[in-house]
Amino acid sequence: MTKSHLENIFHTIKVPQEISEDRVRGLLCGAFEGGSHYWASNASYNLRDGLTIQDFKEGGSEANKVSEYFPSIQLVPFVEGCSVALEDCEEGTVFKEVLSRETMVKGLDVMAEKYPRHFQNFINENDDCETSDVFLQCCLLGEIVFG
Repeated sequence: MTKSHLENIFHTIKVPQEISEDRVRGLLCGAFEGGSHYWASNASYNLRDGLTIQDFKEGGSEANKVSEYFPSIQLVPFVEGCSVALEDCEEGTVFKEVLSRETMVKGLDVMAEKYPRHFQNFINENDDCETSDVFLQCCLLGEIVFG
């Protein structure tokens, strides 16, 4: 930012924002169904003891906890002790960070701080596949690396 731009800023405040799991599931949907398919693939599930992937499929114990059907990839990361590992399409290696409740919270914070335009689009329900892609990159990489 230029000095003149900084001089025009009176004050910056952070406003708490409640975000529902369903809204974040919408971001995951946008990422996995289009926004991030060019860099992230081959999801593998890390489940806590006592859970199987069947618990996340239609009619399963975890799937029944939400009001409508969601694919496993949009349910697993919300469950404590569970996560989703993704692979880099170009490198064929698994990303260091996994998608979990903790990394999704971190991703929202990173998106709000570093990419406020995308975060505001999400908050204003004007999000799209690009917004979803930015979110997933913020969760796994802490910044926009692809695209």
